Amino acid sequence: MSTSPSTIKLLSIDIGIKNLAFCLFEIENNSYSVKKWDIVNIGEETPLLCGEIENDKSKTKSTNICNKPAKYTKNNKCYCLKHSKKQVFHVPTKELEQSYLNKQKINNLFELAEKYNISYAKPIKKQDLIHLFNEYVLNKCFEPVNITNSNKVDIISIGKNIKKKFDEIFTTNNIYDNIDVILIENQISPIANRMKTIQGMVAQYFIMKSSTSHKQHIEFVSSFNKLKEVAKNNNNNNTTITSDTHPPEKTDKAKYNDRKKLGISTCLENLEKSHSNDEWVNFFNKHSKKDDLADCFLQGIWYIKNKL
Repeated sequence: MSTSPSTIKLLSIDIGIKNLAFCLFEIENNSYSVKKWDIVNIGEETPLLCGEIENDKSKTKSTNICNKPAKYTKNNKCYCLKHSKKQVFHVPTKELEQSYLNKQKINNLFELAEKYNISYAKPIKKQDLIHLFNEYVLNKCFEPVNITNSNKVDIISIGKNIKKKFDEIFTTNNIYDNIDVILIENQISPIANRMKTIQGMVAQYFIMKSSTSHKQHIEFVSSFNKLKEVAKNNNNNNTTITSDTHPPEKTDKAKYNDRKKLGISTCLENLEKSHSNDEWVNFFNKHSKKDDLADCFLQGIWYIKNKL
């Protein structure tokens, strides 16, 4: 950076889809503190919500829409697990799935038909009986809400999620306007084309948000730099430090997992050294995605120690 203000706000971002991690540091008088730290899922599609009415049991007797995540749909209506139990429709089972029915002998299908009270006239061919099962599912059963794999969510939806989620996080209390440095993990793997695109979208979000009154420094940072912090604390460890940002082949899986564990322990050691980060020690220890949190944290620490 060309300038050295007395207080610097630094945002470090570790690129991901389901687990994009960010850490906001404040650096003052050669010491740092964590101001905001979390994981963001930018691979979510717009969730379907239960539209059933919740009756208020209080004296006001007002009515509210449930709005809980929907588990099932039927006839263009959405139902949570609780409200689905109050409907006349049934939850579809695996034995009613087409793939299961196709594998069954006709005698097994006769037994299933009796179980679900599906009427038919003998003699009947197997395919005709399966057709009756399909009609039963269509008319009597819910359709389950399928959760799309984050790797299959289209780039446009991801872009919209970046804007929505980042606006919610960084426009609160004008957090964005006070950020001086933005670090974004550089995606260099030849199989990371999708992640490279997301890296660019994240950078573009901050470029478009920047103002002429407060210029920010945006930098793509090699994933290898954060590993230097791990290496410093593990000089006597036999683990090989590599710059791979994605899980390697099975032969190197152990080394990859070891590096993740070292990153977590190094992150925790850094947190425990600073009394200003006591609350974040508890946050970090309880979090299920410590590896991603550690990645964005160590990336920021490397920059603070070597670039500021």
